[in-house]
Amino acid sequence: MIAGIDEKGNPAMHGSGTLVTVKGRALFLTAHHVLYGKGAKKGLMHFPGWCVWLSRYGRQPVYARDLFVGIPIAAPTLRAGEPDLAAVLLPLNVETNLRSFEKAFYRLDGGAVIEPEDVATKPGALMVTAGAPAEYTTESPEGRTSVFLLGYGRTMAIQRRRGFSFISLGVSYKDGAFPPRSFEGMSGGGVWIVPTVEGEGGAARVDGRATLIGVVFRQIARNNRVTSVRCHGSRDIYELAVNEIGKAIAGGQRLV
Repeated sequence: MIAGIDEKGNPAMHGSGTLVTVKGRALFLTAHHVLYGKGAKKGLMHFPGWCVWLSRYGRQPVYARDLFVGIPIAAPTLRAGEPDLAAVLLPLNVETNLRSFEKAFYRLDGGAVIEPEDVATKPGALMVTAGAPAEYTTESPEGRTSVFLLGYGRTMAIQRRRGFSFISLGVSYKDGAFPPRSFEGMSGGGVWIVPTVEGEGGAARVDGRATLIGVVFRQIARNNRVTSVRCHGSRDIYELAVNEIGKAIAGGQRLV
């Protein structure tokens, strides 16, 4: 997670994302509007400082925003707010700090495109959405505290239109399910397929490596309740994003 820090040194907004690598460089993969804003709402690029979450506890470091290079992979052009995908090249000192806290980076290049249908239909496959909902954030004299959420399910709808791939994940508020009322703050977060097997007592147990298949960018609500979350699919990640990131790196943009 990255938070924008305003001129007074206060956190103003935050966005979720996934730490990835392309051509050996470390990046933060997220939604376009998280970086560049949408309508009257500002994005991270509008703030002079960025707070990068390195660890679960304690105060997190703040860096000058100018150290980061934004890559606008796909900007929203339609009323539906899609496409919506971007990335940030992380400066080497930030990458080093993240790795010192044992943060894992997911490699996007070097393999075939992973189709969500190929991994989601396997027995035990669990879809996990990762991010930090804004409504779970609390303020205190000691600072701001954010909560990282892992939402899970087993069904999704896949659509391909206008050259992009999209995934829709249903949201349930039935008995035993307690998702946030709003998914604001989770935009840019990753959608993963996690292989599981039935463990002791019937609980699911992780049984293999997770696969990144999506990036959250929009919530769909009806009657003041979120019904689904829309995400970019795997082709947009492993083809479009990798290609655009590769161009930015090859183009010799300032990498600190």
